Amino acid sequence: MSHSIRPLRIGTSDRELFAVAYVPAAQAALRGGVLMCPPFFHEHFLGYRLMSQVAARLAAQGWLCLRLDYFGSGDSAGADEAFTLAGATADARTALQELRGLVGAGRPVLALGVRAGIWPALGAADAGVARACLWQPLANGAAWLEQLQAMDAHERASRQRYPHLRAGSRAAVADRLLGSSVDAALRAELAAQRGIEPPHAIPFDVVDAAADGTAAVGRRVELPPALAGWESELTIRNVFPARDVGAVVERLTAAWPGSPAA
Repeated sequence: MSHSIRPLRIGTSDRELFAVAYVPAAQAALRGGVLMCPPFFHEHFLGYRLMSQVAARLAAQGWLCLRLDYFGSGDSAGADEAFTLAGATADARTALQELRGLVGAGRPVLALGVRAGIWPALGAADAGVARACLWQPLANGAAWLEQLQAMDAHERASRQRYPHLRAGSRAAVADRLLGSSVDAALRAELAAQRGIEPPHAIPFDVVDAAADGTAAVGRRVELPPALAGWESELTIRNVFPARDVGAVVERLTAAWPGSPAA
């Protein structure tokens, strides 16, 4: 086996966080560390297997990966009402400090965010972060909220989901979207997010499939159609990504510190 998987409890007693470390088998081949910040709400569990596969592939290349669950999400402590963007960013800083301790001094540390996870990843990135990776990044929080609201309305009107539904749709639940707690304060935080530019002039990669504005910034890694669109439908098939993850990770890491092509 090229790596081991270690569940961790990090943070403080009043803000305990769950994380999973993917540790390369050969310490001598350890290249550095990657903090992985997941997407938010339903996209978190839809993207769980994808992130796990990416972490495993990175660990096989010598990168110690730390996958984080924010406070109020996943297996971390806290009710989902406690989740905030500011809190998620603070959690990413805590995880970044933990990761630095795991990889040791002198090795580079990178931050990888998926979808909305780019916001805490970039918010936590300091001048000591060697590189950022933005996986299918969300550049406009307000537009994303509109998409979530449309998806929520669609699901509430679904006869497949609610076979005994009469005319119309199920009533919306205040402060909830697609089963997650999203109150007015959190919506305001998300709506304020614009752009994907990392701080401190950190070099960065964009992993995406769409030919949109992200093509002109950073270093772009094309995402095959089979790995895109997993977040667009609430179906069980979306949690099982295709087998193209390895090729994407190889292209992604080609310019990372310590790689032959860097």
